Amino acid sequence: DVRQSKKNSAYSKFKGIKPYNRETDYITRSKPTTEEMQIINSVSESGLGSSITFSSAVIDSEGWKDVNDNVYAKLLRIASQTGQSYEVKTGFVERKKNDNMGAIAMNSHNSGYAVDIVITESNRDDTVVAASRAGFTGIGIYTGHLHLDLGARRGWQKGFSGADLTINQLLLDEHSIDSFKKKRS
Repeated sequence: DVRQSKKNSAYSKFKGIKPYNRETDYITRSKPTTEEMQIINSVSESGLGSSITFSSAVIDSEGWKDVNDNVYAKLLRIASQTGQSYEVKTGFVERKKNDNMGAIAMNSHNSGYAVDIVITESNRDDTVVAASRAGFTGIGIYTGHLHLDLGARRGWQKGFSGADLTINQLLLDEHSIDSFKKKRS
């Protein structure tokens, strides 16, 4: 009974997330618009437009230079949907040799198709919905940031418990079936 009560409470909160309620499908262009490309073409270490900035680690490693234009376009769409500004915590990361095995460590940040953005507890839910709507297919929810990429459609979370764990899982379940973009009956 206690578990069901917590689940019902989390589900009620989840249904109240602003971008979730909608009447029709949410259409997102697959390629950047002309306006987005103008902003993307002016990207520098000071940021992407007025809503996306880069952490000092991203600036120092020049990790902002090799991020794919489609990733930047989707970041701009998140900022537009939520009305929030975001800091890119991790951008492109050079591949590093694994000293133990002699292999090269590979992750989505090595491809330029992934970023991590700083979030707060208060903007986490809306940002996850906006990221899914913007076209990010990989979404990882962590306590202080979101991992966003253009790999396979999937979602995961780390570092949560209780109601936050349940709400995050509901968000990720909806993302996994692309429900934030396609109206479901």
